[in-house]
Amino acid sequence: MNNLNASFRSLVKNNNGFFKSEKQASFLLSKCDADNEFVIAESAFGNAYLDIFKCDNNGIYKVVRSAKKSADKVIWERDENISKEDAANKAEDTKARKARIIAINSILSKWLDKKWKLEDGRCNAVCAFMANGANAEQLKSYDDKYVALIAKLEDRSKAIRDKMENLMA
Repeated sequence: MNNLNASFRSLVKNNNGFFKSEKQASFLLSKCDADNEFVIAESAFGNAYLDIFKCDNNGIYKVVRSAKKSADKVIWERDENISKEDAANKAEDTKARKARIIAINSILSKWLDKKWKLEDGRCNAVCAFMANGANAEQLKSYDDKYVALIAKLEDRSKAIRDKMENLMA
């Protein structure tokens, strides 16, 4: 898929078909034919089809799929109840939400790494104690410290997950 195809598909997916700027509008409209249509030829599982992007001065208002074996089918139409500003705001909200998800996933990943390192340290310590002939009481005391640290880490992870769910709500 070339960049021009991706631009048309992205407008439909992310911006209710509206152009994001005058510059983008003039460029993409210059790539359309005389009927203000942009055609993308595709193939899936050996079946060729055309996606026809129908444009007006505001952007793409309809996408029609045309295939040899079937009648033309409208696969997307602009929702006229959504204004250009609403679409732009929705796109910005989506970007912000994705950024929050990435940040929270990064934090959770760090916590999980710490947990695994603690678990790994716990296993190594138990093996070392056993190899050095530690008694059961020493072993239990040492193991209890690791269990407490891991429990504390899990509580923090749960708090972060809860915070993430609140942000996504």
